[in-house]
Amino acid sequence: MMSNNFGEILKNLRKERGLTITKLSKMLGISPSTLCKMEAGKTKKIDFDMVSRICQVLNVDANQIFGIVPKFHSDIQNEVEELKSTLEYVSNQFLKLALQDKRIYEIIDVITSFEIEPVNGKIWGRFENPIMAGGYFNENDMIYGLFLMSFFFQFNYKCRKVALKIQQPEYEQAIDALFIRLGMILREQATRNIISYAGFQTEKFYEEFKNLINIAVKALGHKYDEIGHLTDCYNPQEAEELKHIRAIYETISFEGETIKYYDYIAKVYEIVNIHNTVEVQYMVMNLYAKAYTESVLWLKKEDPSGQWCPATPWQIIVKLKVMIPKYFIY
Repeated sequence: MMSNNFGEILKNLRKERGLTITKLSKMLGISPSTLCKMEAGKTKKIDFDMVSRICQVLNVDANQIFGIVPKFHSDIQNEVEELKSTLEYVSNQFLKLALQDKRIYEIIDVITSFEIEPVNGKIWGRFENPIMAGGYFNENDMIYGLFLMSFFFQFNYKCRKVALKIQQPEYEQAIDALFIRLGMILREQATRNIISYAGFQTEKFYEEFKNLINIAVKALGHKYDEIGHLTDCYNPQEAEELKHIRAIYETISFEGETIKYYDYIAKVYEIVNIHNTVEVQYMVMNLYAKAYTESVLWLKKEDPSGQWCPATPWQIIVKLKVMIPKYFIY
């Protein structure tokens, strides 16, 4: 069950840890008055970074901060029910907005196209998405994580698209708040359904992944002459589309034995050691789902032959997809 009172939960967690308003606000890097408003439920918008910071400082997960009763993770039935409960809550909240603006139904359509059920000890999922049409997933199956994230990214895209149409701050704030709730729950389910792979070939993966990202950024770049005209073969519209896709790969950087990446679900930058196979798997799935979904939805086509966009982006996505089973699935 999920609570609507984020502020009350935050206040109770603070008191349980013996923290004063002044102490916690300092730990969060905000003013005491700002924290007071959050606890009183007077803050209209709380962004991803702040929610993530609160979870880290108070050592809680998204379930606790949003008032979701924790379940036993080893029980597939409970895991599925937890996600379904979250989806139902988010969908009901969007229905309230839809009574005032029918464009909200575009978001509701995405949520209702996502189905998940426990079947004979496994998870059955179905989603109207080019990444994953559906299938059975074991409890500890990283493909289930990819399935969850593919849903998240289409939901993300639709939310941004609808918010842009509406152009009303109060709706955008409501959408952002719901987006935080669902996104963090999906991230937790995705990561806890990944198991560490003892046979992971760190050095080979790191070299191949680094080369692929560097090739992607370079291949999707464009050169302009002194007056701003394109000097390559892409027309202006394609150039803008490829620039958008390239930005996804540019969120990855390499520093020694670590990879720095922008986690689109948690909305934070993460530093992951290449020996941490669970986080590395999550990162690769995150990047793949984002690159594929954004590319397809941005270009508004779903042709599996690859004719919907220039060859380079399609080839990069295919190579990234090949890396997932090559290094992580066994």
